[in-house]
Order: sequence, then structure tokens, then C-alpha cells
Amino acid sequence: MSAIEAVKMSFCRCTLKPGFIDRFYAHFLKSHPSVAPRFKATDMEAQRAVLRHGLAMMIQYPQGSSVARNALDRIAVSHGARNLNIPAHLYTYWLESLVAAVRDFDPQFSPALEKHWRAVMQEGIDHIVAGGEGA
Repeated sequence: MSAIEAVKMSFCRCTLKPGFIDRFYAHFLKSHPSVAPRFKATDMEAQRAVLRHGLAMMIQYPQGSSVARNALDRIAVSHGARNLNIPAHLYTYWLESLVAAVRDFDPQFSPALEKHWRAVMQEGIDHIVAGGEGA
């Protein structure tokens, strides 16, 4: 099974259980002192839906999906210097928080699956941090 297929199946297992996205945010908001203040005025209900969709796009991106690339291009713009101005180093905390939530929710979590999650997500993170489009 490919890394992408393994991550897709893991994502399904995680999201079938209530609370996966909330667990991610519980980890993420306490991961670095500058994270929680960025969400102070955020509608977290809407944000949970946005994250769920964003994760699906991150998983599809390495397969060459134009829909996923366009979605990550939009995230790159919204998170870039002219908008939310998310520093690149915070994506490390984002990824660590995601892996922690997957570890908490996927009964089939393993070191190999963790490696797959990290590799698949890093492709999307690299695209976002590079500014999207031609990245």
C-alpha cells in the first residue's frame, strides 16, 4: 500500500470518531505560545470544517490533483505575509499536533504510518510555505 493510501485510510479511521479535529486543536493551541492568540477571534466550528477539508486536500496534493493544488494555493495566500502572516516555523507545531491527534485516534497507528503522515503532509506544507502556485 502506498503512503498516500495508508494516510487516506488512517484519516478515515480518525474522522469516523467524534472529536478528532478537536483533539488536533487541543494539541495545536498549546503547542507554541504564539498559536492560541491567532485563534482568539476564530469561529472554531467553521474552522473545524475548514481544517477537515484542508487535510483532505493535503492528502490529495501529492497525487497531482489540480483541485488540491488550487486549494493549497488559496491556503498559501490566506496564510501568507499579506494576510494571516503565519510564520513557517509554526507548521512544525501544526504537523506535530496532527501526528499526536492521529496517534490518539487511529488504533492502527504505527511508526510506519507516522512516517507516511509526515511525508504526505510535508509535501503540502512545503507548497504552502513556498507561496503556492509555481511551488
